[in-house]
Amino acid sequence: MPIPVNTPWALNQLNNIEATVPGQGTTLYNNKEAPSNEVQLYGILHNVPLSLQEINYQFDMLYKFNEWVKSKQKNGIIDSSTARVYTATDAGAYLKFTSASAVTYTINAGVAQLWDTVEIQQGGAGAVTLVQGTGTVTFNRRAGFAPKTSGVGGKITMVKVSQGSGIESWDVWGDLGT
Repeated sequence: MPIPVNTPWALNQLNNIEATVPGQGTTLYNNKEAPSNEVQLYGILHNVPLSLQEINYQFDMLYKFNEWVKSKQKNGIIDSSTARVYTATDAGAYLKFTSASAVTYTINAGVAQLWDTVEIQQGGAGAVTLVQGTGTVTFNRRAGFAPKTSGVGGKITMVKVSQGSGIESWDVWGDLGT
């Protein structure tokens, strides 16, 4: 089991707690270390109460998992304008454009990181069209389709798949217009 890097909560609240260990007297345990496999296995098999170290370790794992889940959550952005330029805050975002007029979403080369993903929804009557800004930006899509939404409620996804020397490519798929 890997040694955990404790959360701020664990470092501030449960650092080196005194514990009485049968046959060993009072000792300080280091909550930065995972309990040994033998201790964990014995406790599970024999229904032994968990030590403070084991409880702290489990809380630490839950905290880290919760932080990991929160890091994967999308940033929702509702935009009523007719023009938007990609910024770093758009990475991983769900963009809903609500304009009644046509919308342009400009992608400039060199702003996004490789594998940045953006989900786009047409929430109003105006189709959302992806356009090249500065540098060379290409939109890879199925033949016969344009890099734009197909109509109200249409959703497209774009992922940056290559970059270098001012040239980048985005894969675009979903409810593409013609």
